[in-house]
Amino acid sequence: LALGLAYWLVAKEFDAAIIELEEARRINPSDAQVQHAIGRTMIASGRAGEALPYLQEAVRLSPADMMFGIFCAGLAYAHMCLRQYEQVVEWGRQTIRKLPPQASLWQELLPLPAALAYLGRGQEASLALEELIAMRPGLSVVVIREHTVFQHEDDLEHLLNGLLKAGLPAR
Repeated sequence: LALGLAYWLVAKEFDAAIIELEEARRINPSDAQVQHAIGRTMIASGRAGEALPYLQEAVRLSPADMMFGIFCAGLAYAHMCLRQYEQVVEWGRQTIRKLPPQASLWQELLPLPAALAYLGRGQEASLALEELIAMRPGLSVVVIREHTVFQHEDDLEHLLNGLLKAGLPAR
């Protein structure tokens, strides 16, 4: 698991990460964190459709896990990349309910206001964005670009465009 995470988060070598994470899954298919890591790596590499079964399995395997909110956020991100906004809202709200209240986890909440904006639910999008900015003062497109891992720029641009529609400052 650790080597796969290092390839994903540090080296940004997504194919190598997936190979290592699949080996970890082969050894322990009941490890929800491994399932989640495979799914999130696939999202980062532009393979959101392939990520869904892994992320769904993480949620199924460990509904009481302290990481459950992060697992939900993975599903919100996958659905965002797939332009399935109603599912983003569903999983984004689950993320809010289940995520530990730590400001360092603000990235997990990015899909919700973007999806609400794309759905034309501007007031809800603005409120969700306000809550996000309260967690991460100074949040902007520039900050998100510095802290978000996407290999495929179009997925990141789609997320950012939704956040801009919700009222996120560019700088």
